[in-house]
Amino acid sequence: MDEKSRLRRHLVTYLCVLAAGAVYFIWLKLTGIGIPCVFREFTGWSCPGCGVTTLIMSIAAGRFDLAKAANPFLYYTWPLITGFLIWNEVKVIKGKTYKADKMINILLLIYVISFIAFGVLRNRGVSPHFVFMGASLHWLPGMIERYLP
Repeated sequence: MDEKSRLRRHLVTYLCVLAAGAVYFIWLKLTGIGIPCVFREFTGWSCPGCGVTTLIMSIAAGRFDLAKAANPFLYYTWPLITGFLIWNEVKVIKGKTYKADKMINILLLIYVISFIAFGVLRNRGVSPHFVFMGASLHWLPGMIERYLP
């Protein structure tokens, strides 16, 4: 497969993901019903990714303070992950074989360990600003009604 067809295929995938996100965003704005966290439903604890929907909805509304409170770890580290994903996609589209550099693997391992540690700390009641999650942000419909236009 040549570079142009790989690029076309990836662009179609990106557009589909973007369209699905837009549909979900509209659904949330109209109904206030979000996809529940399965981990939270079964354990009662917040997973490290809890708050992502609130984070995205808050950023879309320009409420960066609420986004940071929803999931501070992802709020501060999204540029790192976005950069890695873009770098990886460029390599794939150009048709280069992906040979994970040792340093990249180490950084990703550190990131995953930090992400899990964040999840543990948020459930242990540790509340420095980087792991704080306000109780009002756990329930998306209530948050949308109170804070977002």
